[in-house]
Amino acid sequence: MTEFEKLCLCALREAGGEPDDGVAAVVQVILNRTRLGYNSDQTISGTIDRHAQFSWTEYDMVGGVYTRVAHSPDEQAAREERLLAAAQSSPNVWARIQHIVIAVQAGTYTGPDFAKITTDTVLYLNPRISRPQPWQVAANFVATVGHHDFYRDPPRSGPVTGVIDMTDFAQDATKTALG
Repeated sequence: MTEFEKLCLCALREAGGEPDDGVAAVVQVILNRTRLGYNSDQTISGTIDRHAQFSWTEYDMVGGVYTRVAHSPDEQAAREERLLAAAQSSPNVWARIQHIVIAVQAGTYTGPDFAKITTDTVLYLNPRISRPQPWQVAANFVATVGHHDFYRDPPRSGPVTGVIDMTDFAQDATKTALG
């Protein structure tokens, strides 16, 4: 899978049901994390595949419960290849995502909500299915785009090496799904 395909797949899995600005905002966060080395080896694949960063790479809804389904890098890669094939089998949806990703990467994407996303925006969550996070404070808030709230992380010196664990997201999503 190419870096471009992985970026498109992540955008689709994270925000495919969002308005174009929501998809673009997620793409910008991935690019920001990559550029800044934020929980990243500074490659798109390394940013997306880093454990516990983007829930779709390791988790899926199984029987109404958000469950970890990929437990190793090989399982994660196989899952991503299956999801890519499924995404490409919907040509109109896939073309929409590719168009947005290309425009964000080229710096030509415009949209009123996307314009609020800053070069240091590296975090987002859906507050309807996530519990509050330590970084989710007013001083870090950037914008709400679609169903996601976007944040910058507190200033740091040097590359960020800690992992923001998406396990809490998975547990919260399961609680939401189960009512």
